[in-house]
Amino acid sequence: MSSKLFGNEKLVEVVRALAAEAGVATTQLVARRTGIDHSLARDVLRRLAEAKVVTPLPRANSRAPQYYEVDKSNAVWLNLLSLANAIAETWSEKRSSHRSDVS
Repeated sequence: MSSKLFGNEKLVEVVRALAAEAGVATTQLVARRTGIDHSLARDVLRRLAEAKVVTPLPRANSRAPQYYEVDKSNAVWLNLLSLANAIAETWSEKRSSHRSDVS
């Protein structure tokens, strides 16, 4: 499962973007919220779906956007979100530390 989840450096951003959504999300919404490329967001969402962390909902037709749903009570999701938040906090602390070193 870890290879499905951690094969992309954008996982943390995508997980946090999904957590910020009240309902379902599309790749376009995630890409816009995070500022990452659409194809990278799509790859992460597909891996999360393969790992059963998010659920792709049925599409109305082949051209309709793919919606993804997160069961926010799922233990795997909760642990993944906790890890993503911890990593993001570490990144933030490192950036802050680097800025103060440069000043």
